[in-house]
Amino acid sequence: MKIRMMSAAVAGAVCMNVAAFAQDETLLLRDPAISAQKIAFVYAGDLWTANRDGSNPRRLTSSPVDETNPVFSPDGSMIAYTANFENNHDVYVIATAGGQPTRLTWRSGNDVALDWTPDGRAVAFASQRETNHGRSAQLYHVSVNGGLPVKQMAARIFRGQYNASGSRFETGFQVYDIKMAASATLSTLSAVMRWRTRLFMATCPAGPAGSSGVLPTAPPPSGS
Repeated sequence: MKIRMMSAAVAGAVCMNVAAFAQDETLLLRDPAISAQKIAFVYAGDLWTANRDGSNPRRLTSSPVDETNPVFSPDGSMIAYTANFENNHDVYVIATAGGQPTRLTWRSGNDVALDWTPDGRAVAFASQRETNHGRSAQLYHVSVNGGLPVKQMAARIFRGQYNASGSRFETGFQVYDIKMAASATLSTLSAVMRWRTRLFMATCPAGPAGSSGVLPTAPPPSGS
């Protein structure tokens, strides 16, 4: 699984080094992301990067709105993130070295950056543009060169990321096989049930087993 969480040691290093630009201790660092060489994080609503040891902190954005959810491209050269301009969340990308951000989504609704495709040509994001069920959304891709977003599957998600090959999208409680899920419909719902520390998948009678695109992570306990 790709590195996404920042360890306590790395977080401490960032705090000590970013504090160099402030008189007081730097607090409220959030939304960490890690590449092979850099760390990205949000401080005071702006996007920052630093070396993996916390040195050389650099602010990439300075807009009056909040930027959130930074995620590095596979080669580490770009960062996708979410920005809230005009009370609307959209997906943007910016070079890790700095420069002018590029806006990728333009819908009058919230689009939240989640990950990149393994080839680095598109950003994966969550959007409610075709569903209206509380906090749930659906997975879309949008090319870094622009164009219309493409929905990847009908299954509803909230957050998640791809595995290294890009064949599965993992949400923490569900693992979607993208090829299976792309052909699924909303009638082929699946329920993920927890038994002790193991999860297994039960497919609702509405569709054939596996048609929801959700992969079982463990068999159901005997006698259940």
